[in-house]
Amino acid sequence: MPQVYRLFEIYNKFHVNYEDDNGLTHFHAACMCGRLDVVKEFLNFQDPNSRPQGHTYPDPVLSLAVRHKRIKVIELLLKKGAEPNLANVEGWTPLHFICQDYDNDMGTLGRFFKICELRGKPVNVNAQTESGWTPLHVSMEHGNVALVEFLLDKGANPNAADLNGTTPLHVVCCKEYEEPDLLQRFFNWCEENGRMVDVNAVNVEGKTPLQWCKEHGHSRMAQLLRRKFAV
Repeated sequence: MPQVYRLFEIYNKFHVNYEDDNGLTHFHAACMCGRLDVVKEFLNFQDPNSRPQGHTYPDPVLSLAVRHKRIKVIELLLKKGAEPNLANVEGWTPLHFICQDYDNDMGTLGRFFKICELRGKPVNVNAQTESGWTPLHVSMEHGNVALVEFLLDKGANPNAADLNGTTPLHVVCCKEYEEPDLLQRFFNWCEENGRMVDVNAVNVEGKTPLQWCKEHGHSRMAQLLRRKFAV
């Protein structure tokens, strides 16, 4: 990191955005390492929605800041016009990365949504990656109950299917370890808010969530599914 700091001391002309062979620019580097002072300078001349052109660094600057947990940089970029739904080449948006990497940091998530709402740029909670995964798929995989409920509150589709027909319910049922509390809270929220969950959704392999539970030995979750008339 000290070498990166020295980089900005040597190349301190912010109207020029130097780029390496992989497409990584100084603007991207500043966002990655959390140099808020440098990011502010770059934003006077650079597009907050720019992205590297190389294959090594395919993420927009906002996604880079999110992935490296540079909270102040994230907030600044959003306030300066960064698009919250701008995806990388694999279709991952900043929200996908938050669901993957931020565990129970609901404060950061709340600020992210609040700033976007104030800027008139609503976050797409049902954005899909190239494989069809939504942020809800990601949060179910990581077992974050509070985040799952937050996404559902914001309009996440509980039955969204990826290219293989995998729904968020499939995701939690085929995990290595059993999470009956997550499943119960998921069902509770949907029932309380009038959202129907397709407990018998079939993926491309012809598997339902209950069948995945049986294969993985998740007896408690299987019992919960049977109560919902799953087969």
